[in-house]
Amino acid sequence: MILYTPIYNEMPWTPFFLNHLLEYDCPIFIGEGASEVIYDKNPRSTDGSLELITRFAEKWKDRVTVINHDYSQRRKGASGKFRPRELVKMQVWNQAVNGEWIIGLSPDNFYSSEDIRKLKKIIQEVSREKEIYNILTNMKVFVFNFRTIITRPIIGLCGWWYNLWPFIYKKNPDYIMIPGDELLYEVANSTGRNRRGMIKDKFEIRDLQAKLKANNPHLYIAKEITNFHYKGLKFLYKYKHRQKKHIFEHIKSFPLVHEHLIEYEGSHPKVLDGHPWKKVVDCRKIKTAFNYKDFLYLIENEKNN
Repeated sequence: MILYTPIYNEMPWTPFFLNHLLEYDCPIFIGEGASEVIYDKNPRSTDGSLELITRFAEKWKDRVTVINHDYSQRRKGASGKFRPRELVKMQVWNQAVNGEWIIGLSPDNFYSSEDIRKLKKIIQEVSREKEIYNILTNMKVFVFNFRTIITRPIIGLCGWWYNLWPFIYKKNPDYIMIPGDELLYEVANSTGRNRRGMIKDKFEIRDLQAKLKANNPHLYIAKEITNFHYKGLKFLYKYKHRQKKHIFEHIKSFPLVHEHLIEYEGSHPKVLDGHPWKKVVDCRKIKTAFNYKDFLYLIENEKNN
């Protein structure tokens, strides 16, 4: 099993996320600076994430590889394969051996310790089935705080993957990895057969797991595992620095109570117990200044050695 992640100015998620990665006990590839938009003309993280990643890689050098993304490779208006995050994904995919499982996570994606154990067990089980290439888990997307979940895609709040986490793949000779949110497409063979993917039109498919399964028999859906995605808690930092102004304004004015937002009363992954936003009511109203030195204890966690 291999794990990869793109990171660019992700405080205060970075230290908690790096600590979380140690739980997988596998090779970790970090694409530092892999972002669609760079801040203040600097392709490296400037919020303390780079310092944490550097320390993390030094301490856990037996399992961590840092890929310093070359932003100049991004080609405006070109196909998705030149998007920074895709370049990291493709590099890891191309280096993996056939049969290797690859997990892609963003710095605000977490599984509980129990679900990591479940996921490892599922990977072992489905690895014996040669035709299983993809694993989907359930997902909860949090917005504004640790208690509010989004129930459908809303621009700026969450993309199409609002209740499924799709980025778990098995490297194999029959499929190729392609850029974008599509999962895997079959390689056209010598007879000229068209490539066939899991999703034909992602804009028509919502919470229809049956259609996903019907469209890709190589898929295993792990309904018992939940990915906690804190996408909507990064507003002031993410949307001010990395998104278009109209999206930022839209997010700032979005109501805290809405028909497509519901209250969550369950638990969160324990690694986030000390997160500074755990009890914040509305993350759009807080300041985003963090000193990376305050979080060094997380990346030096000896119990994961």
